[in-house]
Amino acid sequence: MYFTSIVQIIFLKILNNLFQFLCSVDACKGKQSWPGLVGYKGKDAAHIIGDENQWVVIIVIIVIGTNVSDDFRCDRVRIWVNESGVVVQVPQVG
Repeated sequence: MYFTSIVQIIFLKILNNLFQFLCSVDACKGKQSWPGLVGYKGKDAAHIIGDENQWVVIIVIIVIGTNVSDDFRCDRVRIWVNESGVVVQVPQVG
């Protein structure tokens, strides 16, 4: 039983590493970042990102300083805005 647990842990670590590799920036499809959107309203930026990358299906507008998870996703872009709703960081896949 102890041996089985060790094998399962090793297997899960291998799967996790494989998943992280497959979801790295190099594996993502389409446009990866939008530096030209800094200064835009968040909602306008979201529409542009959606139009320019069909693989991005999660676009989240977040006020700068908000805590978020640190997981990486090829299908997500976070748009960081200030209190006025203006984009303050380059939106990018992740």
